[in-house]
Amino acid sequence: MRVDELLKKRRIHRHRASPEEIKRLLELTDRDIRMARLTMAEDWDWAFSIAYNAVLQSARAFMYSHGYRPAAEQGHKNTFAFMRAALGEELASTIGYFDRMRKKRIG
Repeated sequence: MRVDELLKKRRIHRHRASPEEIKRLLELTDRDIRMARLTMAEDWDWAFSIAYNAVLQSARAFMYSHGYRPAAEQGHKNTFAFMRAALGEELASTIGYFDRMRKKRIG
């Protein structure tokens, strides 16, 4: 699915993010990566959830920097749909891995 199709289906919306919003998301990403590393030795499942959150926050920073945000309903799913549309087939395998993380986290 292309970005324009995601917009038409209202899975994403246009969003003019401030540099501070994007910076905050990247700061959350850094924090979560550090915490996931620290947590791995004690609780792998929790570390997985924290690492997933780091991926989600960095994907949202990417979306914001390109002028979009995910729709609130199924926001995680829409974020990865945008990433696949924006980055194309070259990174589809990696994005698919992160989308499987999303499914494992909730299911």
